[in-house]
Amino acid sequence: MSTVVLTAPPRPNALFLRVSALGAVVAYAVGWAVHNFYLNGSSHLGHLGRLPEPRLENLTPAAKAALASHAGLVSHHGESAGGSFLRDATLSVPLTLAVLLLAVMLVRKLTSRNGVDADSMQARLGFAVAAATLAAIASIPFALVQNGLDGGVLPTELGAHLAGVALATLRYTFAITLGASLFFGVPWKGMESHS
Repeated sequence: MSTVVLTAPPRPNALFLRVSALGAVVAYAVGWAVHNFYLNGSSHLGHLGRLPEPRLENLTPAAKAALASHAGLVSHHGESAGGSFLRDATLSVPLTLAVLLLAVMLVRKLTSRNGVDADSMQARLGFAVAAATLAAIASIPFALVQNGLDGGVLPTELGAHLAGVALATLRYTFAITLGASLFFGVPWKGMESHS
């Protein structure tokens, strides 16, 4: 005689809890990396990751304040660069959660349609690529808001600034989400048969 073991499917909020935890880590880690590597002018990102070096005598007072903020000095609002990082990262948490949930929905739908298991490398890599791409796209309007809060960069440098932020966001989001999915699995792991 065989026995049947019934297990309850994962609760729907388990997915949200997993994505929320990952989203908080991504928001603060990417925010820290962007503020410390990209905005401080590190050559870590290469030529696309840095603002062009403007001549200081040609800058407006608002642009000088923004550059001082990005250089780790004090912003025009009197807050430190660490305060600017905390403000920006905290403001980006809801956006990061939305991006990750959208990535989960897209990749989960594609993997289930094509019969790909959630434990497969394809699903993990697909989730990291989708999350990084969507985060890079979402970082552009967010960088515009952040730019306004910090006093703005010169209009001629805005395109380079947005491209640099998007590239930095793409790189770090991909690394973090791929690492998390390799170590913990994709956020919908264990739920694919219940959808």
